[in-house]
This record gives sequence, structure tokens and C-alpha cells, in this order.
Amino acid sequence: MASIVFFTRRFMPALAGFLDQAAVTGGWVEARVDHVGTIYDEGNPFGSSPWRRRSGGLWDVGPHAVALVVPVLGAVTAVTAMSGDHDMTHVLLRHSAGAISTLTLSLDVPPAAAREEAVFAGEAGVIVAPDQPWEPTDAFQVALDQLLAAAAGGPRPAMDIRFGAEVTAVLAAAAEAANTGRTVTLDR
Repeated sequence: MASIVFFTRRFMPALAGFLDQAAVTGGWVEARVDHVGTIYDEGNPFGSSPWRRRSGGLWDVGPHAVALVVPVLGAVTAVTAMSGDHDMTHVLLRHSAGAISTLTLSLDVPPAAAREEAVFAGEAGVIVAPDQPWEPTDAFQVALDQLLAAAAGGPRPAMDIRFGAEVTAVLAAAAEAANTGRTVTLDR
């Protein structure tokens, strides 16, 4: 059975190529992903979503942040997190190879504080994910092509339902860690 989870920007060719090359390069000791913005400005279609208001940045943009670091740094083995004002959540992840990544997530910061960046650091130096235009239609076409190829017996997409379940487990651990103040260990 073929499946795919639509981590939108991961299907953009420039970002996919960047992450593939980063994974091949290896030797990373840390990563930082900032996915911080505001969706509550007048006219923003996402801001009226009751789900987003309840779930916040951890569950809205958090999956996309986790989907950036796991393919490069490996599976997550431990999670700690803290939440604050303005839906601000900071997540600290330990990966299977020992690297640490930090995620800064929010949907509700002042516009001047908004930012989106992914940085990896290690033996090869510091690399920053490329800026790319927001083209969900193009990303959807790539995802659909991968899904159709898998359904026809081709390779399993990297972002299939198993990967989606892995990302969900990391986010659930982050929510638990933020609520309890404890580090949550994931079985791998």
C-alpha cells in the first residue's frame, strides 16, 4: 500500500536536494529550525482555524520542522520542551547518532519577530537551507508523482505514513515534555 504525508516544503526540489546533500555529507553535531510567524493578522485564512488556535505552533508548524531534521540527523531518541507566551514553544531533540537539534515554533509572534530558517552545523561547517518561494501547487505535484510511482510498485516515498507516525510520536513527546517539565525518551 502506498502512502504519503504532505510536508509541503519537503517536496520543493531545492529543499529536498539540500537535505539529501546534508544527509550524505554527515558529521552534523547540531541543527536549529526556527519556524516562527503570525497567522492572526486580519485576512490571513489560517488564523480563523479553531484547530490552529487550540493546537498552536507545536502541532501546526512543528511537523514541518521535525521533517527537516530527522532525515539529516536520524531518529529522535529523547525530547524536552518548554512553552511560553505567544504560543512560543522551544523543543530540544536528541538524535540517534548523538546530534542535538532545537526547534523554535510559534504562530503568534509580532510580525517583526517572524522568521523561518533551518541551519545545520558540524564537521563540514555551517549550512543554511535555501530560501525558496512558497509554491504548494508544485510541491503537491511532486508528492502526487511519488505517490503514484509507489502505487505502481516503485520506491516507497520517504515521507510516507511511517515517517508521519514517527513525526507524530516526536510531537506527542514534546507536548508531554512541555506539560510535565521532564525529558521524554522515545523507543528506537
